[in-house]
Amino acid sequence: MINSGVKQFILPYSAQQVSGNQAEAAAVFTYAEQSGNKNPGVLLKQTTETLTFVAKLGYPLWVYPQTPIKVIFDGLKSKSHTVSIMQPPSAAVFIDKLEFNQRPRERYISFLLEYGGYFQQSTKEASITVPGFIVDEEFKDEFDCYYKQAIELTTNENLIAPLFNQKDVALNLEKIENTNWQLREEKQKLVQCIEQLQKLVNQHLTELEYETAAVKEEIEAKIKAQQEFINPQIAKLDSEYRQKTKRIADKFNAEIERLEKQKIKNGKTIASNEGKIRTYEVKAKTQSKKGHRIYEKRWKQKLKNTQKTQSKLKKEQKNIQKEIERLSKQKDEALSAIKSELEAKI
Repeated sequence: MINSGVKQFILPYSAQQVSGNQAEAAAVFTYAEQSGNKNPGVLLKQTTETLTFVAKLGYPLWVYPQTPIKVIFDGLKSKSHTVSIMQPPSAAVFIDKLEFNQRPRERYISFLLEYGGYFQQSTKEASITVPGFIVDEEFKDEFDCYYKQAIELTTNENLIAPLFNQKDVALNLEKIENTNWQLREEKQKLVQCIEQLQKLVNQHLTELEYETAAVKEEIEAKIKAQQEFINPQIAKLDSEYRQKTKRIADKFNAEIERLEKQKIKNGKTIASNEGKIRTYEVKAKTQSKKGHRIYEKRWKQKLKNTQKTQSKLKKEQKNIQKEIERLSKQKDEALSAIKSELEAKI
């Protein structure tokens, strides 16, 4: 009986290039040969071969040509197909977590730290088995050749009844379609994950730029206000510092300058005395040779007095130099102390 709403077709027994009579004759001959070879033995001992009949029956196939890819099912379930499916971590779960943790920024950063390696987890493998589903491409290509010559039937004559009905086939198709839909949905979710992450990154970066600009503007305003308040005070302190520095420097410089002048004066006197000493030595020797003891004594006394004065001057020069160095050091220390005092006030 023909199922309501389902068209039935009979495929040709053989391809076009082989006539029906030849194909049937070949089938009969093959069947007879196979039956005759079941109990091989001595020629005289073999039983008489008898061929009763050969039946030509229709093998049931379910075909859905309207699907994107032509789907064929084996009506007797002699074949089945198992599809292995890799199941990565759920993108939908990731998106839900992402949407929940996108605000505030601290929570978003914590989420990224926790779920940064979410999609690097090991992938689970699952499988679904579709009874009767034919995926052999060679068979399907050959089937297409016969399918073009199919003839619609109006009776169930010479047809083997399939082991599952239209509802079973529809359930199998639904199973395949659901699996395909889930994979497409997961792919779309992955794309959505990438887009959402990029969107949030851009949003947070923009917010950070605005916040940075606002903080910078606020800091600059505070600095400007402080400068307007502090700069006059700094200018006053700086003026006082320069005045105090000048007073101290002038005081020390005046004393150092006086000592430098005295040092120069003493230097000239020392140089002059060196000449006198040489002259007095010559004069004393000359008078000694002449035997003028009184004049010799006078020149030697002058020489002695000059040498004594010279010794005092040289000693004084050393003391003056030490005093100059001491005053210079004191001046530097005093100026440094004033500078430190100013910096502390600023």
